Amino acid sequence: MSIHPVWSRRRFLGTAVAGSGIAIWARGLTAAASRPEFGAVRPIEEAAALKAAGFDFIEGFVGRLLVPDKPDADFAPNAAALKSLAIPVPVCNSFIPGTLKIVGAEANHDGAATYAETAIRRAGSSGIGIIVFGSGGARKVPDGFDVAQAKQQFITFAKRIAPAAQQAKVLLALEPLNRKETNFINSLADGVEIVDAVAHPAFRLHADIYHMLQENEPPEAITAAGARIAHVHVAQQGTRHAPMPGGSDFRPYFKALKGIGYKGRVAVEAVWQDKVDQFDRIAAYLKEQWDAA
Repeated sequence: MSIHPVWSRRRFLGTAVAGSGIAIWARGLTAAASRPEFGAVRPIEEAAALKAAGFDFIEGFVGRLLVPDKPDADFAPNAAALKSLAIPVPVCNSFIPGTLKIVGAEANHDGAATYAETAIRRAGSSGIGIIVFGSGGARKVPDGFDVAQAKQQFITFAKRIAPAAQQAKVLLALEPLNRKETNFINSLADGVEIVDAVAHPAFRLHADIYHMLQENEPPEAITAAGARIAHVHVAQQGTRHAPMPGGSDFRPYFKALKGIGYKGRVAVEAVWQDKVDQFDRIAAYLKEQWDAA
């Protein structure tokens, strides 16, 4: 089933939250269940260990896995490796490098679009249904540059690459980042404004609870964002360590996700203080937090 390019935003969001089963997004969101799939941003070599610990998926890195700056022949070994893992890689992050500016006087939309569209095409061919669009360096507004102009540059760029994502059956999930990492799009509310301005079904929102905690953003922001949210990250507040018992309480945020009928995935994106021998504790803690929310 195809999606008409001029669908209204209200119709699109309403259909998405209702879980209509539209084929184009089937790889981007999980089926309805009592809890979401939980994953980790880790090297694909750890797939078997993560599966044994109770994780459902790995989230990879665009530059490392999809190598958009390299020819297709260089990507072929990675494409083959992705087919034989113990758990899938349905999501990638770290989209556009800081050397390819999206905003400012040195914005390079042609170069960034070539890189992005290569990544999107390879993601689609590999069963990767979501690319998290953080890219804080690429979107940082230079000192003295007009913020309103930068916002329009970003929206223009997002509108340019969204059709390629739709064609590849990939969702781009815009990630608000805390102000220590970038100076533009720092809250879910900021992200909602951009997503609504882009107004394309392949361009959605990412909720990183670590960044929300760093910005003192309440769970109600998730409620306000609603069906725009396509993916979620978690990590401990402050340290950004992987979630462990005695650490950050995610239950209010998980409750808000339940309240909007969230059926996507949740990935640990963290500075990992513990390695393989702690994977099971991390996975169990997240599931306990979700069930208690």
